[in-house]
Amino acid sequence: MHGIMDRYLTIILLAITVVLSGCALFGGTDNLDLEHAEGLKTTAPSTWASLKKNASDEAYKTPSGAIVTLISSCNRRHSTPLSALTRQLLIGARKIHYKRPPETKLIAQSEGLYSSVDGLYQNSKMHLEIFVLSRGGCVFDFTMVGPRAFEDSDLVAFNQYLESFVYDIR
Repeated sequence: MHGIMDRYLTIILLAITVVLSGCALFGGTDNLDLEHAEGLKTTAPSTWASLKKNASDEAYKTPSGAIVTLISSCNRRHSTPLSALTRQLLIGARKIHYKRPPETKLIAQSEGLYSSVDGLYQNSKMHLEIFVLSRGGCVFDFTMVGPRAFEDSDLVAFNQYLESFVYDIR
């Protein structure tokens, strides 16, 4: 029974992640083809299990069961403020609560917006750590999604993952 629940939770979290990947998908053009960034590099913690990517550039499952994704989009107009791009990631969520005000964070020599959010998705609680970065004509959406509050170790690992991000602008 535990294995079935783990698979069910993973499917739900992947569905949530795809829905929450709105930033990379909304960019103001009619072109629906998602062009991913070439030349991006990250270092995921060794304890994270790599998952099938689907629309993501990278996807992982943490030891606590959270899902982490990185999605890039380079064929959209990116004049939209980072706060609006963050809100687009929350399309479909209800009862959204920011645990603290969003903060700017310097990663890969660019300023991004980091948010910690609680909410409901299809009447299920979700917790999110979101980082949105615009660099070199691309938008990068980093998300960590889980059904329960993240432990300090999850937050440390997610932030180390963010800090490892490198994107060589071509």
